[in-house]
Amino acid sequence: MNKDYLVNINEDLSNPRDAYSIIVDNLAHALRAQDYVTAAFLADLAFIARAYMLCLSNGGDKSCDWLRRSFTVRVLILRSRINNY
Repeated sequence: MNKDYLVNINEDLSNPRDAYSIIVDNLAHALRAQDYVTAAFLADLAFIARAYMLCLSNGGDKSCDWLRRSFTVRVLILRSRINNY
């Protein structure tokens, strides 16, 4: 897992469009570098960010909180695992 791909990802998902864009860009870089483990984690984050954006666009502000919390937890877990190695 390459920590450089997580540096610009904000765990609170306050701006999901920017987060999604950063994640997809980092995902493309990880795939080009053949770092498939990092790419898999980034794909998971991208899926959650995109699902959150779709939920918000359907007017589900409060009903989307679980997606935002899920994203936050995954980012924090990834950061803690990277810091332990």
